[in-house]
This record gives sequence, structure tokens and C-alpha cells, in this order.
Amino acid sequence: MSGYVPGQPVRVKADFPETRGPCHIRTPHYLRGRQGVVERMLGRFPNPEDLAFARPAAPCALYHVRFD
Repeated sequence: MSGYVPGQPVRVKADFPETRGPCHIRTPHYLRGRQGVVERMLGRFPNPEDLAFARPAAPCALYHVRFD
């Protein structure tokens, strides 16, 4: 996610990469494919999916998203 603003609707990607091989996924199954609303940007942080496998981790934006 990048360039989102507060109040903007967003949809969580409906993807299940763990079915394709080892990976580190932080998105809960119950949120995949669901729509939410951006509350605020929290900052830019190293990508945790890369850090989990000791790969170089480029910073990526992290957002607080509200779901009904």
C-alpha cells in the first residue's frame, strides 16, 4: 500500500500465498478480500515479510485501516 489518505476505502488483497510455498503472511484469513477505510498512515518500516526470511527489506508504508 502506498499513497493512501485518511477516509479512502481500500480492499485487502484476496490472496493466499501460503498455498504456493513457505512465506510469512501477517494478514489474517478473515480480512482477506474485505473492504476497510484508511484511518491514518503510521510510518514507513522495513517489510516484515522480507525480514522474516533475512532478506533485504525495503521500507514500505504501514496504515491503520478500520473494518466494520
